[in-house]
Amino acid sequence: MGDKTYDIVMYEPQYKEELLDLMEPLWGTDRNRNSMYLDWKYCRNPYTTTPLIYLTLYQKKIVSVAGFFAARWQAGQRGDEYLCFSGGDAVTKVDHRRQGLHDAMKYRAFEKLKKDAFSFEISLATNSLSAGSALKWARSVGELGIMEWRGGKNGNNNLLRQTVRQLPLLPSLYRFYQSAVVRDVHSPTQKTSGVFHVLDDNYESIQRFKHLGISVDQKPRPDAMAALVRTSKNEGRIRQVRDEEFYAWRFDNPFSVFRFLFCEKGGFQGFIVLQQSVRDPHTALIVDWESTSSEIFSDLLDVVIRWGGLSSIAIWSATLSEETTEILKKKGFHTPDAYGQQDSKVFYPPIAIYPLDSGSVWSMGSKSVMEITNWDMRPIYSDNY
Repeated sequence: MGDKTYDIVMYEPQYKEELLDLMEPLWGTDRNRNSMYLDWKYCRNPYTTTPLIYLTLYQKKIVSVAGFFAARWQAGQRGDEYLCFSGGDAVTKVDHRRQGLHDAMKYRAFEKLKKDAFSFEISLATNSLSAGSALKWARSVGELGIMEWRGGKNGNNNLLRQTVRQLPLLPSLYRFYQSAVVRDVHSPTQKTSGVFHVLDDNYESIQRFKHLGISVDQKPRPDAMAALVRTSKNEGRIRQVRDEEFYAWRFDNPFSVFRFLFCEKGGFQGFIVLQQSVRDPHTALIVDWESTSSEIFSDLLDVVIRWGGLSSIAIWSATLSEETTEILKKKGFHTPDAYGQQDSKVFYPPIAIYPLDSGSVWSMGSKSVMEITNWDMRPIYSDNY
């Protein structure tokens, strides 16, 4: 660590205000929201009794931080469970970089977590910088591909607009349609605001939702969602344990806004969870989903696409089943290159894994962790959503 003398300690409440100061470049300037995020992610994590945050002190002041958050994973036909962790938030003050502080904190964390019966570090990096840091320690399983649906000027609406402009009389009819119909269906009223205001408005005003047995809510239903997950066909693939405890905690992330679409035709038949960031509300991401049939999943997607008023909708695609992938394609979901984006400009989140066991066991529930087809990955497993 150079000539400077540093001390590595674990987070305690006495460091909270100083830690919030340090995290502003990463979390933003809304101190109240940042405090809520710290509490939700680290202090109320259901799988640890103390926050897994390591601090490096120089002259008794915080100069670097490395956070880790815990999760329970399961794999195999018996659903064998594993306590794992992921790297979370990391910041180092400019004049203390290139001192190996992050590696030193990570090594200290690994030693403790191994003693606490953690099995693996599983990283779902959200940018190239965090991916590079994770892969210094871990092995890459593969990239989590993306499929995206685009509306507005990039999607079906633009195609319709271009077509009608080429036909006599139709432009006038099209403008009438836009003002008389689309405005009623897709435009927000003065009573609502926020990233999902169109979906909320349409749910309040369009009776077709009820005919489909589909409802839109701002809160999860942990018991019903967990019960459906328990009965879903998974073939023993590696996934997080999505039980009542997980769902009751997971959607309190103050950096995200969620909407829950539930299908209750003859009982609780399925759900889709949408997420948008409060700091950069752009693409809506499908972060979690489950259904009793492909038809139910298709119906839920139809509501999101037709009544959500969203410019784009994305989903992680690398570990989707062929059936789900085909449904998405039929709904107009494509890979980014289909929209003219170069692969070099698109960041595909990687799965990176590192076993804490000294024997370097590279399997979970008899499933090889290095085969991406053995995973069932969803954005809700990542702290970024």
